[in-house]
Amino acid sequence: MSRGDAGVGASAGASVPARDRAVKSVEHALDILEFLALQESAVGVTHLAEHLHLNASTVHHLLKTLQARRFVEQRPASKLYRLGIRCLQVGQAYLAGLDLYAVALPYLKQAARECGETVTLVALDGRNIEALASIPGSHTIRSQGAMANRHNAHATALGKVLLATLPPDELHEFVAETGLTRFTPRTIVTYRQLEAELDRVRQQGYAIDQEELETGLCCVGAGVLDHRGDTLAAVAISVPSARFTEDRRPALVDLVRTTARQISARLGYEPEAASARAGSTADGGAEPPPIAHGLTVD
Repeated sequence: MSRGDAGVGASAGASVPARDRAVKSVEHALDILEFLALQESAVGVTHLAEHLHLNASTVHHLLKTLQARRFVEQRPASKLYRLGIRCLQVGQAYLAGLDLYAVALPYLKQAARECGETVTLVALDGRNIEALASIPGSHTIRSQGAMANRHNAHATALGKVLLATLPPDELHEFVAETGLTRFTPRTIVTYRQLEAELDRVRQQGYAIDQEELETGLCCVGAGVLDHRGDTLAAVAISVPSARFTEDRRPALVDLVRTTARQISARLGYEPEAASARAGSTADGGAEPPPIAHGLTVD
């Protein structure tokens, strides 16, 4: 039986309770909105009905209701439908109530409990890197206490994650202002090395600091994305080099990426929507944003 047959059809009216029919109508309306959100152009009733496995009359009636409430709008010339202004208003109301620190804190604490190491969150504020939270784990860590900032970004996992999102011209300007200071024998100190490292970050979806800021201390970090797919923060796990073994590293990478993915989801990021936007941009001949193919979670 198709979803349309089980929906709000007249033939089903006699056997399906009114409450169940109402719930089904809400589900179908939400299906329509979610489908339209993934489309780059307006679509018609037939197209919607085929993809959602609903009969055309059901789709038509639901669209008219959504249109009356301004959740969808119909283009006068083509009669095709797209999302309406009310969706934007609802989305903005949700985003206005979000607090990055409050959203991230439970996931940071969970990660710290799971691995026993210190978990840190920083945000990108223009060209400044602002520390938002640092959750200590159960294991002790000896550190000089240096946090990621704009002057050591090239030597930290958190900084590399954020630098990897900058366009080439902005990266060049950033490095010209801050320099590439050597902190340890492992620090990246040439622009060519930095470019190669940031390419690697984009490709693998995470960054590693292998005793580059502080001898004896390693970090692994991943980007936190907002609802547009832009990187607005980064989360990292700090580990003494003695505990950052080849055997343990994959689990820490997986944990930091999972944590970043969970926070991103709470901020409205949806990989499917980002992939659709990236594909449309690529079809248009322009280069997709770095984050679309670099720090996006699986």
